[in-house]
Amino acid sequence: MVVGRSINTLGNENDNIRWNPKDGNPTAEIITNIINYSSKKQEICPLDWIPDHWGWDAAGNRNPDEDHYNMKKSAFWRVIKEILSGLRITVSNEEKESWSRYIVWSNLYKIAPVFGGNPSIRLRNAQIEQCKLLLKEEIDYFQPKRILFLTGYDWFWFFESIGFSKTLRIDALVEWVGVYREADVIVAKHPQGKDETEYIEQVVKYFQ
Repeated sequence: MVVGRSINTLGNENDNIRWNPKDGNPTAEIITNIINYSSKKQEICPLDWIPDHWGWDAAGNRNPDEDHYNMKKSAFWRVIKEILSGLRITVSNEEKESWSRYIVWSNLYKIAPVFGGNPSIRLRNAQIEQCKLLLKEEIDYFQPKRILFLTGYDWFWFFESIGFSKTLRIDALVEWVGVYREADVIVAKHPQGKDETEYIEQVVKYFQ
């Protein structure tokens, strides 16, 4: 299971699941639209969109739609892909093409600005207690063997109280190592702008 800070932007086709806090609590219609949108994404695999928009191959094929972001440009997803390989979770070429099917992905904060960027402190404070409950429910439901937070400890520590037990606090790219019931847990700095080779090596080392 990999956990980021918050969701980042929605495509134009997702107008029906946008919500303005000024309108009060989300209506039943908005919640139903969110559920229906998620269900459509699960017709094959809800994370297939990541490798489907993963840059270009050596022959210049698999050019993603111009309307979609090239996921290979994301440090977040690049390190996750290589960590899976380093842990020998993905080993064959076929598995590497579908590597996103080996993970559960979530975020600490479920509500974020629709046009991008992390939620403000005010928006985080408004949802944090509910987000703690949701994260705990997600972990309990999926029961992952490993949980990787690519958030930095400064974002994670607000959620530490939901059941995480610390075993080691480190001042490096990996900042915190612990457990949640039977799962090994690592909290690492956000990978943007970091030495990705060292980042991957540290995460793999502590998981092993």
